[in-house]
Amino acid sequence: MTNEQMFIEWANKHGIIQKAEGGIIDISTVNFGGIIPVPLVEQLISLTRTQSQWMGSIDTRIRTRQSGQIPVVDWNEPATEYVGRNDGTKVTTNPPTKMLPYNCKKFKSEFYVTTEELREAIQGGIENFEQKMTEDWATQLGNDVATFVMQGDTSLNTSTRMNRLLRAVNGVDIQTASLANVFNAAGAKFGQGIFGAMLDYMPDRFANDGGLRWLFNRRVNTQWHNSLTNVNTTERMRSTLGDQALTTEIMVPPLGISQLIVPQIQANKGPVALNPTSAAVSGNGIVFVLTTMIPSQIATVALGVNRKIRITYLPSGLSETIKAVDNTTLQVTTVGKLGQSTVSTTATDYTVQIADETDLYLANPKGIVLVYCNEWRTYREFNKDFDRFEVTTYFESDVIVPIPETIVKFTRVQIPAIETWTAA
Repeated sequence: MTNEQMFIEWANKHGIIQKAEGGIIDISTVNFGGIIPVPLVEQLISLTRTQSQWMGSIDTRIRTRQSGQIPVVDWNEPATEYVGRNDGTKVTTNPPTKMLPYNCKKFKSEFYVTTEELREAIQGGIENFEQKMTEDWATQLGNDVATFVMQGDTSLNTSTRMNRLLRAVNGVDIQTASLANVFNAAGAKFGQGIFGAMLDYMPDRFANDGGLRWLFNRRVNTQWHNSLTNVNTTERMRSTLGDQALTTEIMVPPLGISQLIVPQIQANKGPVALNPTSAAVSGNGIVFVLTTMIPSQIATVALGVNRKIRITYLPSGLSETIKAVDNTTLQVTTVGKLGQSTVSTTATDYTVQIADETDLYLANPKGIVLVYCNEWRTYREFNKDFDRFEVTTYFESDVIVPIPETIVKFTRVQIPAIETWTAA
């Protein structure tokens, strides 16, 4: 059996990947020319949206053109007036509509299978090898889409694979930075009262939206539920709700508004990275003096031993996050040498950054729109130079936040360690 025959037998065994002459998939018709049939394209889009709870809650639009406009209605004035008896006064309202542009950017997703892997799978009796490969690929594709929807930033360079994923479109974080209802907490610690403060920050005409949800990451959710247990209070008062929050996976909605856990909201954010005051070799690590953070970043919020500090060696981009700060001398010491054989003691070769802050959102997730261009192009070929089969897919997508003023965003909220623990 030839390599090509082996691959065709493997690929067609479950009828998921089929051989065809062309390379274009069009989800608007069953008359496709690509190697993946329409049902799988639709499945991939579905898988992409259901990789996390929040992606299933946002709005997804399918468009036939790479760029165009999406209509939005923002009805914020009365459509009804008082009229007297036998009063023919006209009550007319022109629906307030606007067109928002979108411009889908191209993304590429790829995986390959070597002939050795294929042979071993067949000989080992793995019946669902193709299905597993496809599912794993679709899972990662879904995670990637969720990441650029939230973290996309067109100002990024091409230095890392993550940057090359994120640099195509601006995601929710960037689009809400200046246009949403933003409050900078400046490193203030998380507390139960933040939810009431955020609700008060919402403009009145949006505050009663029944579709409002909290959007935050798992660390915030853990802090919230831990605050219900009373385990760190002097009284340590027990309650049924506290016991449930401590011992079960119960999701308690703050102020009766359900939360969506968004892993793509970064938990290790902080203010602008700065150069340290100095750097010196210290055993197997490097010691940094952080007085440059005073007073611009810790004028009102002390570092303390539980703050996380990220040290980055700029020439390589390697980082280490440290949670042990000498609050007297404002020094941190890395465990390793950040990949250096000869350690640089030039302070400008490094940056230091507080890295235990995050963002919290209050929004109707339908106010986040993911646009797909409906033509997916998929190719399958044998690469003789590497002795492997390669499956490559291109798709085009954009992210739109139509009305940012419907969103409340609290930035730079410190999520401290829940409690201090020392090994005996």
